[in-house]
Amino acid sequence: MILLCCIIGGGQAGGDRGGAEAAHDLGLRRGGMAPKGWRAEDGVIPPWYRRGMMESASEAYPVRTRANVEASGGTLILSFGALTEETGSYLTANIARQVGKPCLHIRLPRARGPQFQIAAGRIMDFLRHHAIVTLNVAGPRESREPGLQSAVRVALGEILGDELGFGGR
Repeated sequence: MILLCCIIGGGQAGGDRGGAEAAHDLGLRRGGMAPKGWRAEDGVIPPWYRRGMMESASEAYPVRTRANVEASGGTLILSFGALTEETGSYLTANIARQVGKPCLHIRLPRARGPQFQIAAGRIMDFLRHHAIVTLNVAGPRESREPGLQSAVRVALGEILGDELGFGGR
């Protein structure tokens, strides 16, 4: 059994918004901290994604990244590729290590199959082991990894759906 009740993120197009969409689909609370001015790579975070979020006093992405890591029981970073030093996801993982919060990076396979099942098992083990109630979902921007936002939404829906009583829809 998992204890997950809430998914938070920074509101950026890509992994963050995919996590918010999955939370909505699964009937979980959602929220997180966004940069001042609701700043995002595509302009401003659309109002729908702001539900439950707070606006930071700073425009700097690292400020909201740290706030979301600290406000969660653990961080799940989802991407198609490896984390590289110039990305926000790499910063997220480093902040989690610095503040002593659990962090798991999963490379999502582009197709369902054995690799997806392995990833799903690792995510469920992570949530159970750390008894995570509030999960920070992060990942690369949509411009860096096109299709990630939708992939995160679908993957989390499938992985968490059965456990939360939604049948993976």
